[in-house]
Amino acid sequence: MLKHKGIFMNNITDKTVKNCTSCQLCFAVCPTEAIRIELDKDGFYVPVVDDNMCISCGLCKESCYKYDEKIIMTYDEQSISIYAVQSIDKKILNSSTSGGVASHIAIECLKQGYKVIGVAYDNDRDIAINKIATNEKEIESFKGSKYMQSYTEKVFKVLLKDQTDQKYVVFGTSCQIYAIKKYAERTNQNGRLLLIDIFCHGCPSLNLWTKYVKYIKQKMNVDKFDGVEFRSKIHGWHEFSHYFISDNIKFKSKKINDPFFTFFFDNNVLCKACYDCKSRSTLEYTDIRLGDFWGAEYALNTEGVSAVVLSSDRGKGLFDNIKNKFILKSILSKK
Repeated sequence: MLKHKGIFMNNITDKTVKNCTSCQLCFAVCPTEAIRIELDKDGFYVPVVDDNMCISCGLCKESCYKYDEKIIMTYDEQSISIYAVQSIDKKILNSSTSGGVASHIAIECLKQGYKVIGVAYDNDRDIAINKIATNEKEIESFKGSKYMQSYTEKVFKVLLKDQTDQKYVVFGTSCQIYAIKKYAERTNQNGRLLLIDIFCHGCPSLNLWTKYVKYIKQKMNVDKFDGVEFRSKIHGWHEFSHYFISDNIKFKSKKINDPFFTFFFDNNVLCKACYDCKSRSTLEYTDIRLGDFWGAEYALNTEGVSAVVLSSDRGKGLFDNIKNKFILKSILSKK
């Protein structure tokens, strides 16, 4: 336990409270850099505190999901708008996981002066990492789902340290967006942030992905991938498939008999925090939530349809600017 001004405080690594979501904002907010992020034995990112550098300021706990006993849930459906959308730009649609809406949002945000924080795949380390994009070419690497926790690699620290009027749009998991929202509220930075999260099934262990990658590389007889498409549409939108490329060698997986998808959908290797996550069950900490629009209506659609949930006036205003980019159907409109 840490002691601050005579009061004992729980260490951010304390496992007697809720499980860590691996959002990693504690690393970014620490004023003395006493916190580093490491992979634990189960393959999840966790904070490690250097007691000699920690000053017990408690800032790491202020935005931490573990210590919030009053997470606000969304009950009023009249406060949100929901759309089913599909991009009319075939290039964007075909290179996206579902309906292509995230790319259009990112492009519009760039036009409005935002910097874009998203997740790319690092082919050298075979991990997902957060990056900051300032042009359309750079956001190309954000396309497609990444079925793993992302490593922020100081990107969140750059965001938090930027005290200018620079606007940012942040794409992330609901737990990451929750943490950034809490920080923004505490520091009065809401006005320059647009927060976008995803419908999240949960994040599997990176150990699973590491072993899977080794298995695929052995099958392809390669040492490194030049490109990885998660949830590739090479077999159609409804067919879960990974597409690996190395030089002229290509490998396409399918959900059936794929070891990664088998473990992922069996829900046996998810982060412990994912099993009872409240952040993905509320819309109070995000402006826009994105995902696939599954269901009978689009069961025969092979190109992809996105679900777009608008939960704030800022999110609704941004989406109004790009509605003409989609084949669009309103499911629930805010009154």
